[in-house]
Formats: sequence, C-alpha cells, structure tokens
Amino acid sequence: MVESITIDDMIDIYGKPDLLKVDVEGYDYVVLEGLSQKADILCFEWQRELGDEIVKCFKGCIELGYTQFGTIEKGNTERYLVQPTEWTNNYMDIVKEIKEDPVETSWGMFWCK
Repeated sequence: MVESITIDDMIDIYGKPDLLKVDVEGYDYVVLEGLSQKADILCFEWQRELGDEIVKCFKGCIELGYTQFGTIEKGNTERYLVQPTEWTNNYMDIVKEIKEDPVETSWGMFWCK
C-alpha cells in the first residue's frame, strides 16, 4: 500500500498553483480524477501508445474549464517545461497529429490553459 493524496487536497493545504505539472508515467487520468478545479495552467506527459488515455485526459480538462491546448516538441527534454508557442481550442487536432506520427514510441508534454 502506498499513501496518496488528491490534487484537490493538496490545493486545500498549499493553495491553487499557477502551474500544475503531472508526470506519473501513464496514470495521468487517474491523477486528474482527483482534481475538481482549474489551475491556471496544467501540463501532463503523454505517450503515443496510451492514445485512449490521452483523449480521456483532454476530456477531463475540458470539464475543468480548460479551452486552449498545446504540446511541446516530441521527446525534446531541453524544452520539457517551455510552454508551446501555438495553441488550439480543438484538442483532437493534437490527438490526430500524434496518431499519424510515424514514430510509434513518441512522447511529449501536453499543455492546457
């Protein structure tokens, strides 16, 4: 057993963050289920092989009130926490780009605001 805490509980203790970065190796949706309020900016890691989870995460973000979405260059660790320069209000544009990427093990960071 591992003791855990929801993001909502952490916000109650420490206050609402300006930036919330989630990086939990494929369990991002599980973490986002513990969030019921919008932080200013949210980012989470994605892996192409978890395509259905990506869509669930984006839908959860929309329910929280996020309307703009972006991604950093795939696999570029030097820019891991640099916000994207291009944003879209249609997260499916990003999902389509990922699914059409010929590199099957690509990964990166999604951003929501």
